[in-house]
Amino acid sequence: MLEIEEKTILKLEQNKADLAAEKLLLQHQSLKLRAISLLTIFFIATSLIIQVFAILERNELDREKTALNLIAESSAIFNQEEIDSVDTLNFLEIVALSHKNNIADRTMIEDYFKITAISNVTKLEDFIEEVDQDNGNRNWKNIRDLVKKWQE
Repeated sequence: MLEIEEKTILKLEQNKADLAAEKLLLQHQSLKLRAISLLTIFFIATSLIIQVFAILERNELDREKTALNLIAESSAIFNQEEIDSVDTLNFLEIVALSHKNNIADRTMIEDYFKITAISNVTKLEDFIEEVDQDNGNRNWKNIRDLVKKWQE
């Protein structure tokens, strides 16, 4: 009888050890599943971030294309015989702001507008100073700064 009790105790201890091992295995599997789920969440988040950057890049390209179209459409102003000084300076101010804020390609702006901008701002310098004195502001600041930079 004692022998049977010892065997039963040994079996119970073996079952207890087996259950502890099974518990550890399940905990290990649970940790693996958590790690996999965290990696999955990370990959989904990364994918979403990449999509957001792609949308932002597309918006940036659309904004640049719109600015270039505006510049191209407005450049017809230079083909007219009688150019209104204020309109010319306002247009060049838009070009300078596009350059300053990286809305359009800076190299393209310099290639297409540098000579025209320097010529017009230089030619209209007295007019600009007169307008500045009349209203107390520094008008067409951005194009004047850009022309100064290009002349250096």
